[in-house]
Amino acid sequence: MSVLLSSGCNWSMPGREAFARFSSTIFLIPTSFLFWMTAANYYGAAIPSATPLAAAGAALLLTNIACLVLAKYGMFVHLAGSLSNIRNHAIMNTVIVLAAFLTWASGTMWPDALAALGILYANAGATRHIWFAARESPPIDA
Repeated sequence: MSVLLSSGCNWSMPGREAFARFSSTIFLIPTSFLFWMTAANYYGAAIPSATPLAAAGAALLLTNIACLVLAKYGMFVHLAGSLSNIRNHAIMNTVIVLAAFLTWASGTMWPDALAALGILYANAGATRHIWFAARESPPIDA
């Protein structure tokens, strides 16, 4: 959506709708692999390693916390409108770290799969938001 708004172009309604469909697809492609990986691992009982999952989640969580601090108090205070998006990503990364711990503790893939379903749900909500924002926003005057 920010590409659409920052482009400065006076996009037509079909152009905005095409952009919304493209953005929606980009948001949902990575999380759609959840179903494929769950089916592939259901009978194979391949349990994901908790260490890389926890490391990635923790690194991204620290990045989100730094972005929150910079957006709220630092030199990027003009981006304070995106605080809710940064907060949502921080929550998702906390869930990833928790899922890694639960995957390690339980020895099953289900905490990881449930976390992925939660992220899929959040991405579906973001996709819906992009779709309606692109359809309902007025053209930008150049």
